[in-house]
Order: sequence, then C-alpha cells, then structure tokens
Amino acid sequence: MTVVARCTNGHEALAAITRHRPDGAVLDLTMPGRSGMDLLHELHATHTPVGVVLLTARIEHEQVLEALKLGVAAVLTAHEIEVVRMAATASATKRSPTNCRSPRER
Repeated sequence: MTVVARCTNGHEALAAITRHRPDGAVLDLTMPGRSGMDLLHELHATHTPVGVVLLTARIEHEQVLEALKLGVAAVLTAHEIEVVRMAATASATKRSPTNCRSPRER
C-alpha cells in the first residue's frame, strides 16, 4: 500500500482523491471543511471509483445506513480501532524468532 496524500480537511481530501485517483481513502466522519459523509455524497454523485473507509468516534445507525447506500467499504468507530490496535500489539509482542515457525515445524 502506498499513501499518496495526507489531508487535514475535507476540501483537501476531495482534491487529493480527484488528483491521485487512489484505490482507497480513509475519511473521518467529522473532519473540518467537508465531512466524510459530504465527501461520500460527492464521490457517489460523480461516480468516482474509490473504496472509502469511514472513521468516527460516534455514529448513528441512520448514518451507517446512509454511508452503506453511498457505497462505503467500511465504517470503523474509535472503539473498534482501539480493539484492533490492542490485538495487533498483543500479537506482535508474542512473536519471537523461536515462535516464528511454520505449522509443520511445530
């Protein structure tokens, strides 16, 4: 995966998506300028082919349904992101050279 742009607001994100035509974009539901939901509407209306992962601290059920209708690939809340981060950290700390054997070697 290659990161082609890091943006601080929705206007920059839309410009970057338009310019770079990435396969995917990670958008914050409440980013400044234009929200992630605003960008989803714009991308849907212009038939821009980009997979969007929407991040948010909180989201209402109706917003999830709206995002799904607009073609969002995934919606992740801050809690879910923290759980994944903790699991990845725990998994990484369990690994060591002696634990990195194929199932046939065990």
